[in-house]
Amino acid sequence: PHFALVSSMYANTNSRSEFERHKGMIEGYVFGAGFRHVSIFHPDLLDRGDLSTKRDKIVSLFRWTIHSRVVARAMAVHATKVSHEWGTGRIIGCEEMYRLARPDKMAPSRQIVKPKVEDFDIDEYEADFD
Repeated sequence: PHFALVSSMYANTNSRSEFERHKGMIEGYVFGAGFRHVSIFHPDLLDRGDLSTKRDKIVSLFRWTIHSRVVARAMAVHATKVSHEWGTGRIIGCEEMYRLARPDKMAPSRQIVKPKVEDFDIDEYEADFD
């Protein structure tokens, strides 16, 4: 069996933040549960489109964001690869999520410019989720 989990980029059992500490604890439980493959997705702040709260929108001015549809697509592609033995479970960061979701487009470089959802034309994903 393969277990996939969306966690947090800052998950850490020793964190002062209760949220990040709990995310780290959950990851530890999942890794210890005996699954053959475990994939942990570590996105930055999730951009949930119209569902984003005011707090999310303010925080997104100072932190990287990744659209939830990019994460969902990356999870689906990665699960397919693992099920066909083309890959193994592991921790997956944002840049790899972009590559998995859209292998024909390069992930944005954090050193050059903050990634924008528009760079990946979210409308192209609509057909996959309708």
